[in-house]
Amino acid sequence: KRKVIYEQNFKIGVRDIDSQLKLTNRALLGMFEDVSSAHSDTVGCGVGNIRETGLSWVIMHWKTKVIRRPEYGESITIRTWVAGMKKLYMFRQYQVVDREGEIIAVGNSKWVLTDLQSGAVKIPQWIVDGYGIYDKAVFGEYQMEKLKEPEYPPSYGAEYKVPCCAIDLNRHMNNLYYLDAAADSMNPERYLAAAIDEFEIMYKKESTLGEILKCQVYERDGETLFAFRDEGGRHIHAIVLLKQLLHV
Repeated sequence: KRKVIYEQNFKIGVRDIDSQLKLTNRALLGMFEDVSSAHSDTVGCGVGNIRETGLSWVIMHWKTKVIRRPEYGESITIRTWVAGMKKLYMFRQYQVVDREGEIIAVGNSKWVLTDLQSGAVKIPQWIVDGYGIYDKAVFGEYQMEKLKEPEYPPSYGAEYKVPCCAIDLNRHMNNLYYLDAAADSMNPERYLAAAIDEFEIMYKKESTLGEILKCQVYERDGETLFAFRDEGGRHIHAIVLLKQLLHV
């Protein structure tokens, strides 16, 4: 029977935590990816079906808010569903629930369906029917506003070289590594003094092995925005926005 809302259980392990024994943002997004893929497998358009379909979902935008950060050893359940589709794009929602049934994190995401040979394709009806639509958006609306560079000048710049370990099944830099790239590009004191419980990542262009990304870092109040461009500075590859509760 088709499940419009799909859920998967996770237990927070050693590789998922930071120095405070709490779930990292990177691990959380990894779990979002896992439950998304498992849901798509049940429809017939997931990672497990790539050899037959030649289709792959590519993430375009994450928006996430952590309400309470779970700790090592905790068991959580992640629910996911599709709140809407528009031609090429699917908007997928997430709820993270603890053992008491409390919602402790939420997420919204935008995905594009790609043919491995030809690129982005319109979502076929069999996939639309396979997922179904659950008309509930965790942030009130499933549409996502594009992130833009601020009009004020950047605070400083940085450089990031795409490593071998970042390359994924599409032979591009895996989206989770942009969180690493942002952390590596940030002022260490500011990074360590903050709890980053809200963040967004918007992807514009794929990054490949060994590519040099130039990062402009914009700091203001409780927000830090990172704009990653190619080495020549012409094309934006991704924008990362971290909203920080400082001096935790």
